[in-house]
Order: sequence, then C-alpha cells, then structure tokens
Amino acid sequence: MPTKIVFFCMVFGLSSGQIYAQQKSETAENIDYVAQVEKYRKMKTGGAVLTVVGSVLAVTGMVMVINSMEPDSWDDSTESDVTGGAICVVAGYAALGTGIPLWIVGAVKHKKYSMQLKQLSVKVHAVPQNHGLTFTLRF
Repeated sequence: MPTKIVFFCMVFGLSSGQIYAQQKSETAENIDYVAQVEKYRKMKTGGAVLTVVGSVLAVTGMVMVINSMEPDSWDDSTESDVTGGAICVVAGYAALGTGIPLWIVGAVKHKKYSMQLKQLSVKVHAVPQNHGLTFTLRF
C-alpha cells in the first residue's frame, strides 16, 4: 500500500511541473567554443587517465590471481589474494570500459571545436548602441 502512494506522489510531482525542452537554440553564435574546447580537453585527459589506471589494475589483478593459484602455496592468505585480484580485475575492466570511450569522444570533439575556434567570422551589428561591422579572425 505505501509503495502505491509513493509511486502516485512521484508521478503527480513529475507531471505537475513545467517542462522546458529545447528552449535554447544551439546556433553557431550561441555556442561558446572556448568552453567546449576546455570541456572536451578535460574529457580526453580523464579518459586517458582512466585507461592507464584500468590497465594497471587489470594486469595487477590477473597477476595476483595467477600467483595465488600455485599448488604449493595453499594457505589462508591465498583466498584473500584471489578475492583481491578478482576485485582489481573487475575494477580495471570497468575503468577501461569507461576510459576508452571518454578518451575517443574527447579527442574527436576537442579537435572539432578547436578547428571552429580558428575560423573567420563576420557579423553586422544593428543595435542602436553599437552600429558597425565586426571582423573576427581567431587563431
């Protein structure tokens, strides 16, 4: 009974608010390319760090598991080594699975927005406070 009440309150709360979907247009004038370049540079760096850390964790975990499986070293510590090694392997694969896509997407988008920063832009100002032609060359 209480789960039905909670579910009803959640649905009612989500449906009673206003939704602002696609309110801001993403035109070339509205995008702050410098912020985008910085965002994707950080994404690329984070992905590279996650990839390296994930590789080290996966290899370390595999070595721990293999070393604990030697037939002459069966004692109480081998079970904890197998568990620790398995945790390292799983954490390493998770970091690799996250880091590689972040690195790739960050590199591609960083290059795209860096190239757009270098483009030439010409704008005409027709507001009463500022009349004229703006010529911008970013390099």
